[in-house]
Amino acid sequence: VTSMHSLLQSATFLPQLGHNPLASGPLVLTKDGHIRGVSGDKAHIFYGIPYADPPVGAYRWKAPRALSPWPGVYDASFPRAACMQACAGPIIEECPQTVSEDCLHLNIFVPLEVNFSTPLLSSLPVLVWIHGGDFIAGSASKPLYDGRFISNFTRTVVVNLEYRLVVIILLSFSAVNKSSDM
Repeated sequence: VTSMHSLLQSATFLPQLGHNPLASGPLVLTKDGHIRGVSGDKAHIFYGIPYADPPVGAYRWKAPRALSPWPGVYDASFPRAACMQACAGPIIEECPQTVSEDCLHLNIFVPLEVNFSTPLLSSLPVLVWIHGGDFIAGSASKPLYDGRFISNFTRTVVVNLEYRLVVIILLSFSAVNKSSDM
């Protein structure tokens, strides 16, 4: 998705963007609008940044659509819901508490040493960390995928993302095959 690529490019250049010293967390500007994150014990964190418009309603069975800019400042201070998934049997304890079809989000972790009010002298590497779960379960917001430690101790921008899982993909093939306009 082009929007996700743009956000990842923005992650590389986050330190070159502005910071509002009157606010409680780091503020960055992307092509889709302002995003406010939080500064934690090991990293600056931007949770739940959308990388596509929500695939809900009439768009449920369609490919993701480019992200629409949001008004105001996007609150990226807390994790968003995981994608719909099949949770049963021995993995049920591992399943996220909250799931939604509106789940195409990413989390960005930036080293604490980054000062958002001054440009970086050199770019930081970016690690895109895709959660496991055999495409049937999992979430970027599970503690296992918390990127703040990797980010801070390796001077790396860590990005992890939620993505549609098999439960919704299989249902979409069924719906598309039964559609009269296909």
